[in-house]
Amino acid sequence: MVGNDIIDLAYTKKTIDNTRPRWLSKVCTASEIEAIKLSKDPFVTVWRMWSMKESAYKIYIQQQHRHALNPKYFVTSLINEKKGMVRYGTQILETCSKKTGQFISTVATAKDPIHASGRWGLSYPKQKIKETLLADIAKTHNYRYSALSLRSTAERVPFVYHNGEVLDLSISMSHHGAYAAYAYV
Repeated sequence: MVGNDIIDLAYTKKTIDNTRPRWLSKVCTASEIEAIKLSKDPFVTVWRMWSMKESAYKIYIQQQHRHALNPKYFVTSLINEKKGMVRYGTQILETCSKKTGQFISTVATAKDPIHASGRWGLSYPKQKIKETLLADIAKTHNYRYSALSLRSTAERVPFVYHNGEVLDLSISMSHHGAYAAYAYV
């Protein structure tokens, strides 16, 4: 399974004040707050952790078929500038994050996320990202683009269909501000 997230940094700076201690205490554990305080760029660290939590949350929904409205349930650990881990319950996921001047994007998997197929940081409208995802799957798996479609469950978990049959792919899509991204395995 795969989960992903993308954070538009300029949009986030304009719309969310992540420096409020009350907000941080609602979404981060004490150890995460300490790591944020000790980091050289607290703004980037907060949003990288959030992106990691969101990526893991998308896998959680695929596994549990229900929503869990507690960001602190998803505990992040930063390994280096790109790699990290998210723990929830007994599950441990590996993450790989990419930061540019415009966005932070994370892919989470139970396996090595660096080898997850997909693209990061595509600046497309939401509908265009769906088309781009299907075109990538068609090319990678040698399917006719017109034979592919996307459908979602009630929990908004997306699935790809080929000629009406669900494909054995885990996909995740995310959009925020001016950016959209997807990943699949």
